[in-house]
Amino acid sequence: MDEQDFDHEVPDFSGDDFADDKDIQRLRAEAQRQKEMLDESMTVIAAAFNLREMDDDSYDESNDGWIESLEKFVIFNNLNGGIKAAYSSVNEEDGMVVVAVEHTTSYPTARNLNRGSNLCLLGMIPLRKSYPKTYICRETIREKIMDFFVRRETDLPEHKKFSGKFYLLTDDAVRLRTLLQFSPLDDLVKFPDLELEIQGEFCLFRHSGSEVWKEEAEKHVELTKALQRIFS
Repeated sequence: MDEQDFDHEVPDFSGDDFADDKDIQRLRAEAQRQKEMLDESMTVIAAAFNLREMDDDSYDESNDGWIESLEKFVIFNNLNGGIKAAYSSVNEEDGMVVVAVEHTTSYPTARNLNRGSNLCLLGMIPLRKSYPKTYICRETIREKIMDFFVRRETDLPEHKKFSGKFYLLTDDAVRLRTLLQFSPLDDLVKFPDLELEIQGEFCLFRHSGSEVWKEEAEKHVELTKALQRIFS
C-alpha cells in the first residue's frame, strides 16, 4: 500500500453526535440528576447506620447470601427491577442491607400507556427471632372492602392506632400476636405509606413509593430505627 494512502486527515470522533438532540440531552440530564439524588440519599443512610457501599461484583448469591435472602420477598420480586446501588453494614453482625431498585412505572393517558422508571429504597434488617410470614401495608378502602367479603386481615387489639392505619396479613396470627404483644407498633403510624414484609428472621420494608431523594432517605432512617425498636 502506497504511503500516500495514509496522507489524509483522520476524522475527529471526539465530539458528541447527540449534542443537538434535545430528547437525548434531556434524558442525560435526568439521569445525572437521579444519580446525584441517589448518591446524596445513600450517603445519609450510610452515615446513620455505618454502612459501606458494595460494588457490582457483590450483587451475587455467593456474597453472604444477601441477594438470595432478598429474592424471597414478594415486595422485591414485584418490583421486577434492577439494583442500582447496595450498601451493607460495616460490622457484618449487624446484617443490615439497603438497596436502591430501579423499576418500571406506568400510568394511563388519553391515548396510550405512559411508561418510565423510578428508584425506590428498600431496607432489610435481621430479626432476633423467627417470625411467621407477614405483610403490612397502608389500609385503603380497597382492602377494607376485600376484607369484608373474605376475612383475612389480622387485628392486633392491643395496638389500636396501628390496627386503625394498617392492613396486616400473616400465616400465624396467634404466634405473631405473642411476639409483638409488648412492641411499640403504634410508633409506625408516623409512616402511613410504609410497606413491610417478614420472612422468618428477616424484615424487608420501604418507607413509601416516593422517588429517592434526601428527605425520603431521612424518613427511611427514622423508619429503620422504629423497626429496630419494635423487633429488638
